[in-house]
Amino acid sequence: MAPAGFNNGVQIVISRASFRSLIDSYLDPDSNLEIITKSDKFTVEQLEDLIEGYQTAYRQKDTVEIESHIFEVKELTFDPTFGNVAFLMSQKHLFKNPFNAEYLSAKVVTAAQCVLKLTVNEKMDLLFEVEVKQERVQKWQAYFKTETESDDFNEEFKATYSKHLLKSLNSELVKGVRVPFSHTQSHSPFDRKP
Repeated sequence: MAPAGFNNGVQIVISRASFRSLIDSYLDPDSNLEIITKSDKFTVEQLEDLIEGYQTAYRQKDTVEIESHIFEVKELTFDPTFGNVAFLMSQKHLFKNPFNAEYLSAKVVTAAQCVLKLTVNEKMDLLFEVEVKQERVQKWQAYFKTETESDDFNEEFKATYSKHLLKSLNSELVKGVRVPFSHTQSHSPFDRKP
């Protein structure tokens, strides 16, 4: 894989085991990387289309914070031809209560088939972008009275909120991970002094 902006044949070789370890730790829900938790804010009015009853339970202009957590990543498959990694990801999306953020107003669990695209920048950072190939809502629950049906919720979540949350996740992933060597260092045996 050649760094973005390099056309002079630069090649980076990382062993499959090292690369898998990097990806496993980067996507590991138990890691300390902040990327696994992302918060977004919506108004109650914006969420009314998703779950009918939000405007009845809360004020129209109240803000609902949605915290998204990756809690499971499995079946990592590296594709050397296209330079990407296919994986399955499970996320939970916690809709905070606008009156008291210690409580929830709703909870959603999703599963997705994803592809992690990799690039390298001129500083030799590995940059990532997640593309969701398929996604479904596994379960959801509102903590207020609603008449929203599961099929309606699933379609609205995928069509609107899922895309927004994915864009937010990718904005963090594009910051990249530092590869532990510098592009200014020479690794040629001929450059070493005896």
